[in-house]
Amino acid sequence: MKKILLFTSCLFGFTALAQTSQANFESYCQQTYAAYPGIPKGILEAVSFTQTRMSYLTTSELESCSGLPKSHGFLGLIADGKGYFKENLKLVSQISGVPVSQIKQDPAAEISAFGKVVDVYMKELKGTSLPNSLQEIFNRLSYLSDSGRVNAFARDAELYELFK
Repeated sequence: MKKILLFTSCLFGFTALAQTSQANFESYCQQTYAAYPGIPKGILEAVSFTQTRMSYLTTSELESCSGLPKSHGFLGLIADGKGYFKENLKLVSQISGVPVSQIKQDPAAEISAFGKVVDVYMKELKGTSLPNSLQEIFNRLSYLSDSGRVNAFARDAELYELFK
C-alpha cells in the first residue's frame, strides 16, 4: 500500500511540475512576443515543439548514446556541435548579447534571446515574403549542418515539421 501511495504522489508531483513548466513557457513566449512584436505568433512554440516537444531540457540531461549533441532548454539549442552540428546556442548568444551560461540556466532568457535573434533576422529580411523569411530564419538557426544530401533531407524534414 505504501508503494502505491508513493508512486501516486510521485506521479501527481511530476504532472504538476510539467504543468508549471508549460505555464511558464507560455508566459515566457507571451513576454517575448510583447517585446518583439515583429515576430509572427507561434514561431517560438513551433521551434520548441519540433526540438523538445515543449519540454525543458536541463544541463543534467544524459548524453545521447548515438553521439548526438546535447540540447538545452525549451528550444533545444546546441552549445557543442561536436565538430559536425551547428552550435546555434552560441549563435543566439552572439546576436542577442545574452551570455551562453544565462541562456542555459534561465528559460526566460533563452526564449527572449531567441526571440531577439528572430526579430533581427525578420528586420534583415524585410521585403521578403513571410514564408521565405521564416524558411531562411529556420535554416540559419538550425543545428543541422549545411553540407551533403543527407543533411539537406534532414533540414527539409525539419522545415516540414516547423511549418506543419
